[in-house]
Amino acid sequence: MQEIRRKKRKKILTIVSDGDVSDKNVCIVLINELREAGIIVQGIGFGSASQDIKVVCHDPTDADAAVVINDVRQAMLVRHRLLMNHLSNI
Repeated sequence: MQEIRRKKRKKILTIVSDGDVSDKNVCIVLINELREAGIIVQGIGFGSASQDIKVVCHDPTDADAAVVINDVRQAMLVRHRLLMNHLSNI
């Protein structure tokens, strides 16, 4: 955690969902705590039933933090974009 705070190391957590999030408020609090600790959190939702991922993982500073996509190829592309964006400055 010290290396993360000193920007010497990055940790990225990707949450994948295909449906409803049962307790959005609890998820939002947990994700915000992770982000405050310096952990990059990304949410990828598969299909139209996974729109809750956009709510719980929303980050106004990162367009790739919360996305809903339709196929695995799109998931790989958005994951790659996030990695390149966050890891390029280590």
